[in-house]
Amino acid sequence: MWPSTTPPVGYPDLTPPVEPLPILTVLPERQKQRRWTVLLRFFLALPLTVVVFFVEIATLVCVFLGWFAALATGRAPGFVRTMVTVLLRMLLRLEAYTFLLTDRFPPFATQDPPGSGTSLIVPPATKLHRAAVLFRLILVIPASIAVRITGLGLQVVAFVMWFVVLITGWLPKPVHEAYQVFIRYEVRVIGYFYLLVPTYPGELFGDLAPAPILVPGEAAPERPAIGPDPAARPWMLILGMGAKRLLVVCVVLGVAAAVGLGVLNASIGNHENLVQVNNQLVTNLEQFTTTASKCQTVSCLERADGNLSQQLGSFVSAVEGSSHAGVSQDIVDRMTAAAQNTQNVTASLSDAGPSLTAYRALVTKLGVQQSFAELTSAQHQFVQAVNAARFG
Repeated sequence: MWPSTTPPVGYPDLTPPVEPLPILTVLPERQKQRRWTVLLRFFLALPLTVVVFFVEIATLVCVFLGWFAALATGRAPGFVRTMVTVLLRMLLRLEAYTFLLTDRFPPFATQDPPGSGTSLIVPPATKLHRAAVLFRLILVIPASIAVRITGLGLQVVAFVMWFVVLITGWLPKPVHEAYQVFIRYEVRVIGYFYLLVPTYPGELFGDLAPAPILVPGEAAPERPAIGPDPAARPWMLILGMGAKRLLVVCVVLGVAAAVGLGVLNASIGNHENLVQVNNQLVTNLEQFTTTASKCQTVSCLERADGNLSQQLGSFVSAVEGSSHAGVSQDIVDRMTAAAQNTQNVTASLSDAGPSLTAYRALVTKLGVQQSFAELTSAQHQFVQAVNAARFG
């Protein structure tokens, strides 16, 4: 009933459970760490990171196949539960190691090795609500956002904590507790999304302390006792006020980081769009030059001019429809004006007349060479401005 392990002391052993139970985790207690492992932690974690990556790919395939079975039967197939459990055990060890909760190298085992300091307790398989299975991707969005936002904030803290542990060998207790509860919450989100449990992830700010046991005639204590024996409940995470405040700060930092990353990604996307439309214009101009140089008839030249006119119109629309992302408005205006002028010229040449003589006369009248020279000059400045905004 309990995969690979018996339920820990204090865990409600219900057969069948009265209500869906959450995934439980046991994470390493705070301890002094060897500084050289802290210094090289990123590189030391790479082997297991690679293994977890491929295990997750295999798990996604299993979950995709198992989703149809769960939708039909209301239960996740055994192979899905096995793969997800293996993934979560490895991920739990990896994150405990990378978040500096322990300096013991994480083993690659599919079970929880004795003395590893981490363990995963998965509740018995229960029936899944088909509607919840069908809309799993939508239902998990709020919890995924919580993981994303809190995780971004914790990454900012982790950068600072790396230096602290490197110098002192100790991770501050509030930070240790915050990392523990975040890793547990992330594991619960993944377990829920991958159909391992029907229980929606919760307790991002830790578990509530059990109510104290009162003796008749005694006054209630001012502060609730954690009891009966914290050591008998290693899976419980009752956070101190420092850890809770740190999580609140991490949420605020995470929101700010998410907004900043969104703005940055939008800016990068706009720059890439300007680069792409410019490159397409260069390609179109080169094709026009090649095609026009080979034309021996007026109709051939008119078709080339007509195609280029349409392409220039598309270029102007693309530039005007995107954010300029740091490119001077004057340069953009000059570029679009030159492109529109050349567009109008080539549109006129697409119906120049029946003879080459008439076509050449119209070329001279419209100042085609001057128009293309202005387009080339404007494009040169446009490219310089885009590159400056992109890499500046």
